[in-house]
Amino acid sequence: MTSSLARRPPGARLATSGLLFLLAVCATGNLKSQCPDGTPPPCAARPAAARAVAVDPGRVAVLPFRVTTSDTLLGEGFAELLATQFTGEGSPRAVDMATVLSAWRRAGGGLRSPLPRTRAVGLARELGAGLVTEGSIVGLGSRVTVTASLVAVPGGEARGHTEPVSGPADSLDLILQRTTTALLASMGGQTTSPGVRFTDRPEAMRAYLEGLHAWRRGRLAEAAAAFDRAIAADSSFPQAWFQRYLAANWGFEGRVSYAPRAWERRAGLSERERAILEALLGPNYPARRVAEERLAARQRLLDAYPDSPDALYFLGDWYFHFGQLADPLHYQDLARTYLGRAAAIDSQATVIDHLAVLSIMLSDTALMRRTWPAEERTDDPARWMIGWAIAASTGDAALLAALRRRPVSSPDDFEALVGAYAAGTAVMPARLFDEMLDHWLAAMTDPAARGRVQMFRGAFLALHGRPGAAERVWRDIPAPDSSGDEAELEQDLLGNGAGLDAAGAAARLDAVPGSACLVRVWRVVHGDTTTTDPAPFRATRPWCARALEEAALGRSPAPDAEARLAALDSAARASVATLIPDYYEGAVLAWAWERRGQVRRAARAIEAVPYHEFVLRQEGRLAALAGDTALAVRADRRWLELTAEAEPAAAAAREGVRAELARLERR
Repeated sequence: MTSSLARRPPGARLATSGLLFLLAVCATGNLKSQCPDGTPPPCAARPAAARAVAVDPGRVAVLPFRVTTSDTLLGEGFAELLATQFTGEGSPRAVDMATVLSAWRRAGGGLRSPLPRTRAVGLARELGAGLVTEGSIVGLGSRVTVTASLVAVPGGEARGHTEPVSGPADSLDLILQRTTTALLASMGGQTTSPGVRFTDRPEAMRAYLEGLHAWRRGRLAEAAAAFDRAIAADSSFPQAWFQRYLAANWGFEGRVSYAPRAWERRAGLSERERAILEALLGPNYPARRVAEERLAARQRLLDAYPDSPDALYFLGDWYFHFGQLADPLHYQDLARTYLGRAAAIDSQATVIDHLAVLSIMLSDTALMRRTWPAEERTDDPARWMIGWAIAASTGDAALLAALRRRPVSSPDDFEALVGAYAAGTAVMPARLFDEMLDHWLAAMTDPAARGRVQMFRGAFLALHGRPGAAERVWRDIPAPDSSGDEAELEQDLLGNGAGLDAAGAAARLDAVPGSACLVRVWRVVHGDTTTTDPAPFRATRPWCARALEEAALGRSPAPDAEARLAALDSAARASVATLIPDYYEGAVLAWAWERRGQVRRAARAIEAVPYHEFVLRQEGRLAALAGDTALAVRADRRWLELTAEAEPAAAAAREGVRAELARLERR
């Protein structure tokens, strides 16, 4: 997400800790809609499956059914249900439905005007399927009649068919089972795998099909609401819980509450659904996994389902958010590759958001231009801010002028605000970033949101080597909001404190109970070890408590200090793929290892800090000490780009980095 994500309780004061997932929020955004014209942006390329692929006689493309009822929802919905029955165990294996539906729509398929057989066979061949379904649903009063057939690819000859299967329209589960059994029996005794269970409650099935219909069109908020209705009607409905968990994964909400319920009901899911759930949660859920295990699980999912845009997205999403743990030099390129393949098959708005942000992070102006038309059509409030960053990067004066005239949507929206910060940190000159935030600020009505804008503005300035300007912005945040002081300490811990008055911020925060843990971490790092007990904070600020313990161990002479620090390091890496509120912990851990003379472990720890815009200086320095020249060069170059408009207070640091970069480049 991915993400995806834990957030502080409503009304809680949000300091720079909320920036933990600055780019994540920009990428995951709210629950939002797909491009309304159904096209496959960000690029015009055909999906990967459309290229020449070998036809597998054991794979089937289940096309939507032709409907003559007033309820066209059944056309795609029944096909979705039927596809789950083709598991590859005693039956053909269904091509991923998102892939099929995207290709079917591009081919001109319609629920009342099915594709001609030759075109349907050709579509299946493009998808590598040796079989394709044809079917119809006829309604008469409260009953429906389903007929289905299997056609061979590429010849188009019939391989199996059913006699008409009739039943009440509100008994789709029964009709599905009878249709599947008859269809496979006509092929010579093939059978479905036992265990897949839907629901026998009509209102639950109806809501579930409505959710699937919205889900496949990227209307994720609508889909989530429909799955909630299905769960309310039948709380034992496995697929409804599974889809609700996925919707929470793709949106900015607490996915954790849906995970255990989906996991408890996994026996009733299809093989593909269980594989996705296991990849995301782990085979031994709720046991913790280290980041490498999470990556391996998502890679196995893609290996098993290479045609699945979901599998491509989940792997690309992992590289986007946490890939620096596996390949700090190339992780963004890997994310771009997997997310681009996912978008070419199924252009969900969340995938588009990720690609839009990646295009900015990578300074890929070609990808920006391909992605922006699709991003602009989403209903993500952050798209306006992403547009400003793209206009700045590409020099598109017409786009910038249009954005200046455009009113801000959802001005008090927190996610969009973080998206604004995320877009700006990467490429925007300070002058343009200020103009963008002022435009946003003028539309705001929520005083607390206005304070957050100023906190973000100061963090942007500090990151770009302008501590004096950052201090002025943070001091102007009205009391009792102390987020500016917290931001100052956090930036100092992350290595961006040159020119900041972090000691003054710590003194002011001494009177703020909620900031006690952060202040203690900062004081220990700076030599004051009088209060190092993490126990008071373990319940409310577990990551900060761990950072406090790590800082203390960095200075401890105890013989077991390194072993204890290594245990905390392992725990930190296991929690990297969650949303960590106190995201400076990785920098504190790196400081502790470096202080103990373990430079390589320090360099490894700094990679656990999400979104490296914050720790580029530390990353470059530690990578050079550890002998990773390529990574050090990349980090130093990027840091010099970010601080191009730095104040005199950062001039000495810039000169030092420039000299170090020249030395590294001569190697």
